[in-house]
Amino acid sequence: MSGAAIAGSVYLPPVSQMAGQIVCVVASSVATGSVTVYPYNNVAATLPDSVIYGTSGAVASFVLAAAEAHVLLYSTGDRWIILSFDYRDWE
Repeated sequence: MSGAAIAGSVYLPPVSQMAGQIVCVVASSVATGSVTVYPYNNVAATLPDSVIYGTSGAVASFVLAAAEAHVLLYSTGDRWIILSFDYRDWE
């Protein structure tokens, strides 16, 4: 997504299909809207293929609310692990 006033959603692929892979989602440097990142099945985020884990446990979604914000995720085959989350709240 890119543009002057873009906001939207990104849905991750099924975690089982991405085993051993890293995914990076970056907000555009010109974006003024926010980008929300959801697991494959955001309705039931605790189901297999839909679990995202951060340092404080399971996460249903997260928001990249500033230009250049990013999230880096690793798939173990049964869950996503957040490796890095920079939401640029200082800008």
